[in-house]
Amino acid sequence: CELGELAGHCEERGIPIVEDAAQAIGALDETGRAIGQRALAACFSFYPTKNLGALGDGGGIVTRSADLAKTVTSLRNHGESEPGVYSQVGINSRLDALQAVALSIKLRHLETWTEDRRRLARHYSSLFEQQGACPSTHALGSSPLPLKTPCPDHAAARQTFHRYVIRVPAESRAHVIRALHDDGIGYEVYYPKGIHQQPALAEFAPKNALVETERACLESLALPLYPELGLDSVERVVGTVSRALLRY
Repeated sequence: CELGELAGHCEERGIPIVEDAAQAIGALDETGRAIGQRALAACFSFYPTKNLGALGDGGGIVTRSADLAKTVTSLRNHGESEPGVYSQVGINSRLDALQAVALSIKLRHLETWTEDRRRLARHYSSLFEQQGACPSTHALGSSPLPLKTPCPDHAAARQTFHRYVIRVPAESRAHVIRALHDDGIGYEVYYPKGIHQQPALAEFAPKNALVETERACLESLALPLYPELGLDSVERVVGTVSRALLRY
């Protein structure tokens, strides 16, 4: 997301930005600013599988607003504004000390892990492009291998690759998944439906289809990516995916 342009539009209209940065800790926007710095508030997840994961559930919020920080601090502790005084209805959402200790230790390694993820992602993209794939700025059917890799960094931006997500033709995805399964390789379709297609939010769904969202749900496929993954494993995954697409 090009946050600079978005921030300009929002500032003109007095609209605050709240960033869902759950998977983006350590990322930089197109101007080189850390994710969370342009928003009124940004929310980070410390779920165990995130780039910075605790031993259990957890999360954090960053904000430049002292008033909002005070409100959030109160809300996480049943709405307590001072000892024994509850000024609003809150929840029990405190990060326990054990999770904080684990996160403090793992935080020292976050930058190294992030660079490991980026190195693996570059290897993925380079190998796929050698096979004839194209970055996601191109049309899916415009290359010898019908596969789109994640957008490369532009300007001063930095992705942290919580996942390495490719796009394949919707009619080919089940075939690729079957090939990965047969070769004992992990994969995941994280968002099979758009938010507007979820039953719980049906009453808020727009009358017209959200074409790009729905297309992304049908084409996206996450491949293995974690700091300890070997380059040889990346090559194996690329080989399986490429063969499956070229045979289909």
